[in-house]
Amino acid sequence: LGTPIVTVPVVPGQQRATRAAARRGLAIEATVTSAAAEARRLLDHPTQAAAMGRRARRAIDGLGTIRVAGSLHALLARVGGRDIDRAA
Repeated sequence: LGTPIVTVPVVPGQQRATRAAARRGLAIEATVTSAAAEARRLLDHPTQAAAMGRRARRAIDGLGTIRVAGSLHALLARVGGRDIDRAA
């Protein structure tokens, strides 16, 4: 979508992804106490926000869920040994 992002990792498992996005300039990693100020900074600097959005749009194709679903479908077909399209 190209929307600038302020991320707030809530659990330790989210920190790696949010830091990686921040390092690539795709998002700003914030804390609960700094998130509003970081969002305000994006609003105050629309050129920087737009650049962040463009970087994110180039880096993220939006098809991750389709890839995951395809992988799960293939795995279930191998493990289940049956046609999962008819399983319900």
